[in-house]
Amino acid sequence: MKRKKIIIALGVFFIVEALAILIAFWPSLFPKRNEPFIELRIGIVPEVSRAESEKQWSEFYRRLDRSYGLVLHPYYADSAEDAVAGLIHGALDMLYVDPATFIELQKKNTPHAIFYHALSETEKEDARGMLVTTASVNYINETRAMRLSLGDKCSLATFLLPSTWLREKLPGGLDSWFAKVSSVASPKQAIEDLAEGRTDIIAIRRGDFMKALKEGRLQEDKVKLLWVSMRIPENVICYLERPGDPIDPGTLKKMTWMISFKTRQAGSFNQLSMRFEPASYAYMETLLDFKKALDASSNAVPPGNAGKAGERK
Repeated sequence: MKRKKIIIALGVFFIVEALAILIAFWPSLFPKRNEPFIELRIGIVPEVSRAESEKQWSEFYRRLDRSYGLVLHPYYADSAEDAVAGLIHGALDMLYVDPATFIELQKKNTPHAIFYHALSETEKEDARGMLVTTASVNYINETRAMRLSLGDKCSLATFLLPSTWLREKLPGGLDSWFAKVSSVASPKQAIEDLAEGRTDIIAIRRGDFMKALKEGRLQEDKVKLLWVSMRIPENVICYLERPGDPIDPGTLKKMTWMISFKTRQAGSFNQLSMRFEPASYAYMETLLDFKKALDASSNAVPPGNAGKAGERK
């Protein structure tokens, strides 16, 4: 009986040793196949300077490691037209754009919205565009010969929406109505120009305006609100489906995990959250409502019909 126990113990020992050796040499006996990374080029239309945009997005890309087999390469476009052309002609795989650019892209193409930049309710309110003045005016048609400062031409809130509203309200175009129409590089510059009398009207995001009031850079009793934009849907990441493109259902699944969850750790981006969510039915409905509002805005008021200051479309 004792001899039998010894034999069993030795057998178990040799089996364990054999398994340990097999495990140790398994990688060399059956080397793991190295799958190539899927590299995707994403175009970004910055609403701030390119240098500032690169700085803000650097943390986002740093956190997106290669554990999911995907590598994103950013391209910072000079304009929405530049970015859209890159996507259409295949130089880019994806775009991060504002909803108005996405809607424009839909007119002649079939873009697919993958993710949207998820914002809180407060951030959505702060993303509205505004026209603010220090002049003593009660009606928008009293602003003739004043100086107007718009934001960057890529900005939906401080350039595209306010300039569209003004063209609807004022006869003859902006250049003939205002003494000077200019674009400023940053909200800080716009606020300084208004406070120091270098301009009469500025286009600014609500969040930047409220911050300037809180910090005392603008005095509430000396400024007047001329216009507030509709609520703007969040920016979207989209792509065009083309044969042979690297974006297939498997890639999309990887991207869903990588972007939707990984980026929640990324902190802040341009005073906004850096969280992305898959473009849901509810988000697409929001885009559709926004498109209807834009269409109604461009068709409802003929040029030259001046409105009262403070009116919201």
